Amino acid sequence: VMEKVDGQLRRLDRMVGELLDLARPTEPRLAQVELGDPVRSAVELVQREFPAARIEVEGAGEALADPDLLGQILLNLLQNAAQAQDGAGRVLVQIDPAQVRVSDDGPGVPPANRRRIFDPFFTTRVRGTGLGLAICRRAALSMGADLHLTDGPLAGASFVLRWPT
Repeated sequence: VMEKVDGQLRRLDRMVGELLDLARPTEPRLAQVELGDPVRSAVELVQREFPAARIEVEGAGEALADPDLLGQILLNLLQNAAQAQDGAGRVLVQIDPAQVRVSDDGPGVPPANRRRIFDPFFTTRVRGTGLGLAICRRAALSMGADLHLTDGPLAGASFVLRWPT
């Protein structure tokens, strides 16, 4: 019983944190960032959470970004990609100059959900809050970047975080 209560408390704590992130956006502290560094940090965290996930990283690039916000975006995208495949599929992170693409070979996003995917509180998961991608897009825009869903190299979803060049 206590494990269930503890799990629910952690879930509520995460939800409150996400609501606060959405309600109180922070002013970004921009710096030139080698994109591979925060990607590797996020991959390491997600790999611990989903040890069966096969996460591959390719390429290199730099962008003017807030390292903390960028880390938050990457962590969320990688967790979503792993969760979409029950923690055991392939995730490909492609880094290019001023761009990071996170793709998975999960079921993808149905066409009917594509236009709502970044709306706050929109979710298709039973335990999802629907705040993660909304927070990610807001964080991307605050850094002068954009985050969008597109077709990618794998069968599932592909999210591209892109800075203007």
